[in-house]
Amino acid sequence: MTVHTILLLQKTNNRNTRIWLEYKTVALAIEDIISMHETRLTEQNPNVGHINYSVDDLLAFMDGHQELSALVLEPSLKAYMPRDRTWLKERVVAHLRRQAQQASLSEGQNSRTAIWRGGRRR
Repeated sequence: MTVHTILLLQKTNNRNTRIWLEYKTVALAIEDIISMHETRLTEQNPNVGHINYSVDDLLAFMDGHQELSALVLEPSLKAYMPRDRTWLKERVVAHLRRQAQQASLSEGQNSRTAIWRGGRRR
């Protein structure tokens, strides 16, 4: 099911850092949060070919924003429901778990452990 999602971000106390991003699904919004973290790591470590990070690193990245929330369309209400940082963090963890489970099905148990403990692979 497609659930329109608007991600609201403010990186610092400066109001000029406020942005909003629009997605067709919650999953796409979650993927973009993860991608933002990976982009930041790549920018901070331009000479490193392979970057590993933990789930805790990703959650700390999310906590590092002054504001991080979402508005998620609830079709039955025909309205957007506000979702806070905690809700988004729970969705990120669930998303990474699903990825780890899928990897374990296709590659074996060792791969699942590596992805879950080391974060996402790039």
